[in-house]
Amino acid sequence: MVTPAAFAAEAVRRIEHVATLPEVAVGIMEIVDDPDSSAKDLNRIIARDPALAARVLKVVNSSFYGLPRQIGSINRAISLLGLNAVKHVAIAASLARIFRGGPLGDRFAPRDLW
Repeated sequence: MVTPAAFAAEAVRRIEHVATLPEVAVGIMEIVDDPDSSAKDLNRIIARDPALAARVLKVVNSSFYGLPRQIGSINRAISLLGLNAVKHVAIAASLARIFRGGPLGDRFAPRDLW
């Protein structure tokens, strides 16, 4: 018999990725397109999605930007990348999830897209 702890450990081991919720990407697009919004608003929505937060930090810390030290703050990453770049990261994360075939929410299935 498998113990609950062993079952949980195996489930965590099998996780290949933590997917970004499309609702978060839509919220980010609305914030970026709203002239009255700020980086603080964007930070608030990204902080609710650990997968997207990790992806934004991965992008800002990539060799493409060549920063002298690692960035660990989402707020700082938003300032360095800019609102549009963060929006593009969110869109790319959502599209990657669609094409991987993961669940997109309670009311949407990838097979319905085609």
